[in-house]
Amino acid sequence: MAQVRIEAFIKDIQENLYRGSEFLKYSTSHDQYVEDYAVHVPQAGSGVTVVKNRTILPANVNERTDDQLTYNLDEYTTDPILIRNIEKIQLSYDKRMSVMKNKIQLINQQLGDDGAYNWIAGLGATPTVGATSGVFLTTGSAKSYTYFPSLTAATGTRKSFALGDILQLKGKLDRDNVAQENRFLLVPSDMWYDLVTENISILGSRLYLPDDELVKDGAVAKIYGFNIFQRPVVAVYNDTTYGSPILKAVGAAAATTDSLACIAWQSDWVAKAQGAVKFFAREDDPAFYGSYYSALVMFKNTILRNDAKGVAALVQYYAS
Repeated sequence: MAQVRIEAFIKDIQENLYRGSEFLKYSTSHDQYVEDYAVHVPQAGSGVTVVKNRTILPANVNERTDDQLTYNLDEYTTDPILIRNIEKIQLSYDKRMSVMKNKIQLINQQLGDDGAYNWIAGLGATPTVGATSGVFLTTGSAKSYTYFPSLTAATGTRKSFALGDILQLKGKLDRDNVAQENRFLLVPSDMWYDLVTENISILGSRLYLPDDELVKDGAVAKIYGFNIFQRPVVAVYNDTTYGSPILKAVGAAAATTDSLACIAWQSDWVAKAQGAVKFFAREDDPAFYGSYYSALVMFKNTILRNDAKGVAALVQYYAS
């Protein structure tokens, strides 16, 4: 009976995790705080005051009260797959990947879908649009829904993604007083194409060249300090009242009043945590005349503050 090399398959999964959803890597890692199915992150409390030219001595002594950020990991599992020639497959990386590639791609796609949603959901499911909530609406000219084919049930028009809309996001992060470096913007493909086609003469010098460091992870441009990534869909809002978008869950049924959204963040103010990566095997099963296998990944991401500091979102304005 062949003994499957579990560690080889686990290594394959770990090395290829986040492929296609590389934007998740540009955040604070909480991997070291994972305990079983939960993440426990020590949070330094406030209580320190800075006084200029202190005249009163002795100074007041304040005790700092520390807290803890806690959130639970989600479990992602693949359906078992039957393999009849495991002895040959497990000895070759290419052959192992021929079996596992599709499953890893599906895991990565789900991590990306949920990851974008988890960060944008931190701004609230029913936000009041504007600087306070950090959720803004596009301001460009109205365009037919046919320009945004990923909105499969959409009708009417959506306001175009204008360069000035990125400044709305920048303004929010500036007011939050977060660092200028390591700012990122994740844009759905349809909105990115909309922005580029309307501003190609301006954007030409801001698009990444092949030797830029972030290109290998899918970054496409740098505009107003944001490193920009794109993926098919980031998040979807539904807006039946022209200006009051409501965030939809991942995989929710499409509606005529749906609008696409993108999310901006500074990497110190969002986090991700990866827990266990496991590969399960049942070998030489007499009922299946072969061996079958499945995989498990524990993962979750979150914003780091309840006031959503360092995070902002831009939603297409449903014009009519």
